Amino acid sequence: MASKQIKVSGLIAAGTIKDPGPIQDDDIVGIVATMDVPTNESKHYVDLPLDLIDDSPYQPRSVYRGESIDDLGHTLASAGQKEPIQVRPVGTRYELIAGHRRLRAARNLGWTKIKAYVIYMNDQEAELATLVHNEGREDLCDYERGKAFSRALSRGLAKNQSDCAAKFATSQAVVSKCIGMSKLPQPIVQMLESKHDLFGYNCSETIHKLVAEYPDRLELITEAVARLNSGADQNGIRSWVEQMIGIGSRKKGPTPLVITDDSGKQIFSAVLDGRVLTVKISDPTIDANMVQKRVSEKLSEISKSSNVEIE
Repeated sequence: MASKQIKVSGLIAAGTIKDPGPIQDDDIVGIVATMDVPTNESKHYVDLPLDLIDDSPYQPRSVYRGESIDDLGHTLASAGQKEPIQVRPVGTRYELIAGHRRLRAARNLGWTKIKAYVIYMNDQEAELATLVHNEGREDLCDYERGKAFSRALSRGLAKNQSDCAAKFATSQAVVSKCIGMSKLPQPIVQMLESKHDLFGYNCSETIHKLVAEYPDRLELITEAVARLNSGADQNGIRSWVEQMIGIGSRKKGPTPLVITDDSGKQIFSAVLDGRVLTVKISDPTIDANMVQKRVSEKLSEISKSSNVEIE
């Protein structure tokens, strides 16, 4: 099928795609990138039975928040469906391109049909369109975005990260950072697989740097990330790790010997650190010169018994 480079805004101006007006639900947000669109692309509008519609196999989102679907359901019930979902025919059924959340909300409401644009696309076009639609969603987390970018690159939908950024209407830096989340140590990636929105790409950058700076502290860094599940702040990961490293490496000082009077009041404390003995006079009423003299006398006694002369 012949194709040409054309902007989405150009499709709207040409009348090929209807201008949806204000952004609704799963629609594309701010897409100005170019896409490969068939020159003979056509579509039509129908009321489509819900039981004929299947999720897209290219959908990067794997988790849908129940409360978000419920809120969308209330909107559909009160205001109706303002924007059709988008599907493509596959055999005798239809595959979603855009509108995964709306479809779930409609099913929860008990609807049997939903407004839909039927768009004729091949597999590659459908895959790119699904990924791009989802990139425009504000609630798509950075890890899911990274998986979408990686899929586009691995499937040849984008030539490189720069091309990927252009197609998804974002920056190359964002593409690189989001993809980098899947290159974190395996224990941390497993946490992201369990909870995709555990942290964002800025936090991921911090974790990468910590692993590079403290390669022998991976277990501690992993523990710091796990604390996010309990509500710890993403911005505090570095300070927590470095604090724990400092505590673990700090040398424990010698325990002082405390000398008290009969009432238990501290009079002296003595600390032995290797071959250095330090005596502290705690009672301010005691004459320091007298103590020095008495200590010297005692040391002289010791020196005589060990044949060591002290000046």
